[in-house]
Amino acid sequence: MYTLLLKPSKQLILLLCIFLMPVLSWGLSQDVEEPVNIEADTVAFDNEKGVADYQGNVIIIQGSLEIRADKVKIEAPEHEVTSMVAFGSPVNLTQKMDDDQIVKGQGNKVTYNVKGKRIVLLDNAKLEQGKDIIINNYIEYLPDTGELYAGGKKDSGRVKAVFHPTNKASTTKTENKQTESKQTKK
Repeated sequence: MYTLLLKPSKQLILLLCIFLMPVLSWGLSQDVEEPVNIEADTVAFDNEKGVADYQGNVIIIQGSLEIRADKVKIEAPEHEVTSMVAFGSPVNLTQKMDDDQIVKGQGNKVTYNVKGKRIVLLDNAKLEQGKDIIINNYIEYLPDTGELYAGGKKDSGRVKAVFHPTNKASTTKTENKQTESKQTKK
């Protein structure tokens, strides 16, 4: 089902695979060592411009990372990958974390700036981890530092976030009360 318009160089294909390895690197640490599998209805490579366009039910899988989009454009001028842009209604991302939690993200457009190590989810963007969720038209994530920014851009709207506390102190108090109650009954 692949259409190859221009014969890509082995270097470009290798660079495209290497480029995808750090995408959403907050997931399982071994994901970066897994092969990158890309499926699409069509793919067009322009070796001179260093551009690859995947279109039609694009699925990218690397380890626990899965990206589903309508279209993915990868730019690699002079055989150095600089960016990836995925389009969809929406683009969906899922990845398993080292602590077994699943991270889910979506947006109608997802960009990844390689040099800046910056992932941006745009338009109807949502990021979920466990029960925690953040929603806005602009969500920016820096995988190296773990920093997350939402809103603050023109027409991004208000940020909606729900965070569930992991308040172990209250859990411990509840457990202590249950233990005391059992001991009193004896």
